[in-house]
Amino acid sequence: MSIVRGAGRLLLVIVASLAFFGAAVLSDRPEIVPPETPGPRDVGTVSTIARMAFAAIRSEEGGFVGVRAEELPSVSRVVSFSNPGLAADGRIENGALQLRGSLALATATYLNLDLAVAAHTPEELPRLYVRAGTVRFSPAAVRWLSNMGVGLIWPEPFEDAPRLSDLIEEVRVGEDFAAARIDMPIGLLRAAQRLAGRYSPDADAAARATYLRLTNFEDSFRRPASLGGLFAQAFPQDEDTVSPEEASGRLVGMIMAAYDPDFLRLVDVDAQRNPPCRGERVVVTVVGRRDLALHLLISAIFSAQRDRELGSALGEMKELSDALPGGSGFSFVDLAADRAGIRLGTLLADPKTTAEVQRHLGRGGTANLFPARALGMEEGLSEEEFERRFGRLNSEQYEAAVDRIDAALDSLPIYQDFTNG
Repeated sequence: MSIVRGAGRLLLVIVASLAFFGAAVLSDRPEIVPPETPGPRDVGTVSTIARMAFAAIRSEEGGFVGVRAEELPSVSRVVSFSNPGLAADGRIENGALQLRGSLALATATYLNLDLAVAAHTPEELPRLYVRAGTVRFSPAAVRWLSNMGVGLIWPEPFEDAPRLSDLIEEVRVGEDFAAARIDMPIGLLRAAQRLAGRYSPDADAAARATYLRLTNFEDSFRRPASLGGLFAQAFPQDEDTVSPEEASGRLVGMIMAAYDPDFLRLVDVDAQRNPPCRGERVVVTVVGRRDLALHLLISAIFSAQRDRELGSALGEMKELSDALPGGSGFSFVDLAADRAGIRLGTLLADPKTTAEVQRHLGRGGTANLFPARALGMEEGLSEEEFERRFGRLNSEQYEAAVDRIDAALDSLPIYQDFTNG
């Protein structure tokens, strides 16, 4: 009986501790309000930083990633827009890069975070200060928690896992800039992908198999092919229903076949060590345009991987970037292809609709995927013209233009019959 009482008391202590910790960490109001929606210049700034980060992560030796103080508002706007429910803010103060965010968890429940990254050299330990709600963590506590977290997901023995000091080797902070030298092992990236549901062996295998199937044809695909025809080959009607993971892999294989075999590297961090055999590239178009097929396929991949909101945000930001000088201009036609791909990927990822959509795709026909009337929508808008006519992405004028795209998509049976909104 004493054991039962002891277990009951321990349970009460655990529940009370969790309740206290939750009350200290969570809040009924956000500390950061969402910034305004990003404009073309914001997207261009963040694209440059992202390319720098991507190069550092992909490099076996690591590399520096930096940001200027004047760029942080752009980063905050893009990050907040790309992640619904998150409001972010950043600044450089007191010799540290300070990042703050408010994440909506449920109705009137927010997680407010404050992270400060101070300068340090390779001979020093990283100095990160974290506050979650009213709970403050010292640099030593942050390092311990980070090292434990990396060790838990590290695919090799725990004692061989990299430390936080291995991942963030150096931080430099000036009056108006901050830069960090990072080194991210491939094994940790793969483990993080698995944990976040961003990698599936089934999807990887399906991507490679689809790529080989589509590039080994001897006849029709040696000349320009329609996107509908390519889908019919990737999703044959006489085949059993594929899983959502395999469906997303086949979409990746289609992009590899039609545009770039190295696209697999974006979803498989080990692809550079095990590259696919290269076949002859398929030339695929939507009403004669290769760019529309790529827009549709990439958006479908994000949605098939259950990143519908991110896929939508990236499509809009890509168009904002095109509006900058030297770009092709903001295109509502491209945006229509993005939104068609988002619907298609969402349907393929839903087990309730995967089989029926696969049968639609097996019949071929690009007209079933992209509405012809969308071709009459505006494109080639410069930054100045877009802002003069539509303002920001949350304006009534812009939302009305998006509503016209959605109305055109609603007219197609594949979306009309099986999409839920």
